[in-house]
Amino acid sequence: MSQTYTLKTTTSIIEEIQSYYNLFGQCALEGCRQTIDHVGLDITIEDDTVSFCGHNAKQAYQLWSTRVQNLHEPTYFDTALGSDESGAGDYFGPLTIVSAYVPKESIAILEQIGIRKSSKLTDEKILEIVPEFIKIKDQTNIVYSAIVLNNQKYNELIGKGLNLNQLKAILHNQALSKTIEKIGFKPERIIVDQFVNEKNYFDYLKIQKNIIDNILFSPAHSNYHISIALSSIIARYMFLKEMDKLSSIAGLDLSKGSNSQATNQAAFLLENNPEMLPQVAKVHFINTVKAKEKIKHDSLMRDLETLRR
Repeated sequence: MSQTYTLKTTTSIIEEIQSYYNLFGQCALEGCRQTIDHVGLDITIEDDTVSFCGHNAKQAYQLWSTRVQNLHEPTYFDTALGSDESGAGDYFGPLTIVSAYVPKESIAILEQIGIRKSSKLTDEKILEIVPEFIKIKDQTNIVYSAIVLNNQKYNELIGKGLNLNQLKAILHNQALSKTIEKIGFKPERIIVDQFVNEKNYFDYLKIQKNIIDNILFSPAHSNYHISIALSSIIARYMFLKEMDKLSSIAGLDLSKGSNSQATNQAAFLLENNPEMLPQVAKVHFINTVKAKEKIKHDSLMRDLETLRR
């Protein structure tokens, strides 16, 4: 027999719960009782009390309990357009930028499928969550735009004098512009996951024609708004999918990050297929210099070994 979880809360939270479950069926303003098979819940709302029953009852109770406990973070539960990126610190792979518009009534459904700031999720979990998001996206008013900057174009732009933060600012601005165009209006709340201070961000955009302003900058590594979390997770998902393609092209299981393994793989490519490296790597990273030093060192060691024989 399913256990029932009961939550006492405020009128505003009740309205949020009603708005959310209205995605799956009518929920009258004076109360609510409905069975939602594919969500696995039987929900009853009476006055200031919400009861959850069913095999997902505990999960739903914990979700809305967390919402009640976080009333001191109202920004998190507002409608917002967020933007984040992935791949900026990875030697191999593209730079992916995503902006996502999340209306407040869709926040709970994202929480329920496990959307969190991607730094708290493993790559394996992200590969599970994004297909779940794709399944439910049409039940929401969520809109997103993605930009994948491949390594060849990335290296070309860096070679022309752009630095990484300037490139990120330009791409964030473009992603935000695309999403605003899709939804047809500029949201009141626009948030970018902070990678530079506000002054530098807008200085980098001076040469752009359409600059999205009135931006809030989310503190690094925070969970400031779920639109940032969603943008971050989709961006990482796209990065991982592109990494699979590049690994196939390179004939190597390319390393994520910018560690010694990435350096060793760069050295291997430089020795065996040097034209491949700019297609799969951000060649301005220090890994390229270290890879060349490794090749020289290994060559010297082989020469010395020959002398010993």
